[in-house]
Amino acid sequence: MNEHGQIYLGSSEKPQAIPWYFAQFERSALLTAFAILDRAQLPVQNRIDPSVILRILASKICSNPGTNNGIFPSSFNTQITSSQNNCYTSSSSILKQYLSFNGRSLQGGNGNNWQHAAVLCSLSRSLGIPCRIVTVYNAACRADGTENNDVHWDTKQRPLKQLNSDLIW
Repeated sequence: MNEHGQIYLGSSEKPQAIPWYFAQFERSALLTAFAILDRAQLPVQNRIDPSVILRILASKICSNPGTNNGIFPSSFNTQITSSQNNCYTSSSSILKQYLSFNGRSLQGGNGNNWQHAAVLCSLSRSLGIPCRIVTVYNAACRADGTENNDVHWDTKQRPLKQLNSDLIW
């Protein structure tokens, strides 16, 4: 229920707290959530299922490539420096800007994943769906950016270190 909170970035060894204003009780949060659900043509009788609502909201945080149908533009459409991505410190400013553009993507940055999470959290809370942001520092993913985690073993069931070297877990 707190409108002011912290989002943690950095690493597990050196976490960095960023203050964030979630603004879930502001009119812009509720209007944006309703506008997204209306554009998705979700019938009113289906708006009682939080899992459906959350899927729709999450799908509209970032635009699809080549479109302006999300709150943030697609990272494929923009070449933005990290300083521009870090200019947002509240969901309120993002959502007001989105509404002023009549539901078109923000100009000037595609945001970071933590900003995307904060906006989704604000929209969810505005609709009465409890939500919080959890920071994951050491996730089980590959360092080369691929999504699959293949682990290679030898014939004696020992991991092959040279083939598994890019795993972080």
